[in-house]
Amino acid sequence: MKILYSQVDTDALVAKAYAVDLKHSKVDRIVRDVDRRRELEAAGAIHYRAITYDTSLLLHYCARGVRVAVDQVSVSLSGFNDFLSDCRLIDESSERCKASDMDNVFVAANLEVTEEAKQQDNPDRSLTRFEFLECVFRIAINKYCNCKPVECESPALALHRIMDEHLMPMVPPDPNDFRTSYLYKEEISDCFLEYVVLNCTLPTVAITAALGNRGVWRFKNSSNLCKETFHVLDDKLKQRDLRDLFFASKMLLLDEMAPPEVQKKLLYFTDFLELLLRVALARYPPSSPTVADAAIALQTLFVRHICAKEKLVETFQHSADKVRVLGAISRLERRPSKKGMLQRKASAKALQSPSDTPPA
Repeated sequence: MKILYSQVDTDALVAKAYAVDLKHSKVDRIVRDVDRRRELEAAGAIHYRAITYDTSLLLHYCARGVRVAVDQVSVSLSGFNDFLSDCRLIDESSERCKASDMDNVFVAANLEVTEEAKQQDNPDRSLTRFEFLECVFRIAINKYCNCKPVECESPALALHRIMDEHLMPMVPPDPNDFRTSYLYKEEISDCFLEYVVLNCTLPTVAITAALGNRGVWRFKNSSNLCKETFHVLDDKLKQRDLRDLFFASKMLLLDEMAPPEVQKKLLYFTDFLELLLRVALARYPPSSPTVADAAIALQTLFVRHICAKEKLVETFQHSADKVRVLGAISRLERRPSKKGMLQRKASAKALQSPSDTPPA
C-alpha cells in the first residue's frame, strides 16, 4: 500500500482535489471581487497541502473529538476548538476573532445553500475537507482584513500571514519522512522479523482482531491492545496521543478514494507494524535520532510489554495446568480401591444379618 500511495499522491491529483474543494466551497460568497478572489485561490493552492491535504491540519484534527469512531475525514466541533486553541486564533480583545465569532465561522461553513449540497453525504455537525478550507479563509479575512485598523490589504495576504504566524507551526510532520527515516530501515525490519514473524510474540487477541476484520485493525482494537493488553499507555503516552499515531500510520488518501460505505478506521498489517514503531518511539524516546536507537526503543517495547505479556500468560497457563494435575491426583488418592470396597460391603452385610445368639 505504501508504493501505491506514492503513485497516486501526485501534484496533478493535488491540483484536482483543490479545484473540487473550491467548487464546493462558498468562496465566491466570501470574496465578491473576482480579482481578489482569484488571488485568494492562488494563495490557497500554495498552502493547500498544509491545510487540508495529506500531512495536514485537517487530518490531524479529524482524529480529535467524540466522532473519531464514526467520521474519518471530518473535523467535529471539539476538534475545531482544539484547532483554534492550538493555533492561538481566538482573541477576545479583537473585533472579529472572539470565541463567539469562531462559532459563527463553524456554522457558516457548515451551511448548505443549494439543494445539491443538501443531498450530498455531508455531516451537519462536522467540517469536511472543503468546509475546513473555507473556515481557514474566513478566519484569515476576519483577523486581518475585517478589523480596525486593517492589517492586510487583500484576502490573499491575510491567508499568507495567518499561515506563517499561526498555522504552519502546528502542521504535523510528513508521515513519509518517518517511514523513510525509520520504518523502511534494515535494523527495524530485523526487529520485526525476530519478534513478530519468528517468535510470533503478538498475542492471540491481536490475530483474532485481524481475522475478525478481514486482516485489518480498527482504532478500538489497537487502543485496547495498547491500553488493556500491553499496558503501554502512561504519562508519556496518553490515549489522545495514540489517536494521532494511529492516523499518522494510515493511508487516509486511499481511504478517501474508496466509496463512502467502505471508509472505515482500519489499519492493515503493515500499517499496524508502523503503529507499533511509532508507539515505541513515543513510549521510549530514543537518546538520539538514529535508526539504531529507534530499533532499541522498538525492542524495549516488545520485551517489556508484548513479550512480558506472553510470558505472563504462559506462567498462568502452567500454574493452571499444575493445579488441574494435582487435583486429579488428589481425587485418585481419595478414591478407594476395589479390595477395600469389597471388604466394606462384607462388613456392612454382616452387620445387617440377624444374630445367632438367642435373646436372654
